[in-house]
Amino acid sequence: MTRVNRTSPAGRAGLAAKDVILSVDGATVDAAGMRKAIEAKRPGETVLIGYKRGNEKKEVPLVLAKRVDPGFRIKRKPNPTPQEAAVLKGWLGE
Repeated sequence: MTRVNRTSPAGRAGLAAKDVILSVDGATVDAAGMRKAIEAKRPGETVLIGYKRGNEKKEVPLVLAKRVDPGFRIKRKPNPTPQEAAVLKGWLGE
């Protein structure tokens, strides 16, 4: 894992950045397999996550939650500087 939000289900379960996820509910997974296994579950269900931290292997129950898209929106500024206008053009692919 590269990042873990402390208030996320993973953070509340005690997982941390640099932990390596090894299994979900006892089944060995890679990153794609982990995502697939978790997406097959529903919010509120508990999965058992096997992981490695340093040289130590551990397991922890993790209660799934509904995925929240932080979302954002780009709003045009009325009088952008030339640099701001160029950045916006780049983002929009114009």
